[in-house]
Amino acid sequence: MSWTRPPPAASSASSSSAASRPFTPHARTHANIQRAVSRGIPIRIGIIDTGNAQRVQETRRELEVIGVDRIDVDHVRPFGRGADGQAPDKAGLCGRCGNGKAAIGPSGSVSPCIMSSWMSVGNVHEQALADILAGTAMAEANASIRTVARSQACDPDGECSPGHPGSECNPRT
Repeated sequence: MSWTRPPPAASSASSSSAASRPFTPHARTHANIQRAVSRGIPIRIGIIDTGNAQRVQETRRELEVIGVDRIDVDHVRPFGRGADGQAPDKAGLCGRCGNGKAAIGPSGSVSPCIMSSWMSVGNVHEQALADILAGTAMAEANASIRTVARSQACDPDGECSPGHPGSECNPRT
């Protein structure tokens, strides 16, 4: 993994502004992480190990070198692109979804967490967020998540930060 960018493009009217920005998505992300760290903004990075020769340890070292100290490594979860065409399964959730947290998608759809986005419990364009969070749909979604059998020990009342030191909570998959 290289965090360098190619040399600026040949001269053009906009090449000076383009040359000042990192060229690749990885380079832009790296530059933004460095900027945040230099400004004292707390950063938490999640590396998803896809299992196909991804250089997780090299990525971790690169992040540590630029000052990131909270780095978690997880595996692909069966949601979104990681579902590989399969229907989402609540057993892949950690069990803390909706416990003081919720996710709001770009369309305004509210779900118990970012990993349970298929479980919409309302939409902020149609209803107040406080009403959604205190509503029956959210309570039912939370209850259904907590009834799924766990494959590993997990304390839903503790912090669920897979791979983060001090957290004994591991997702159920």
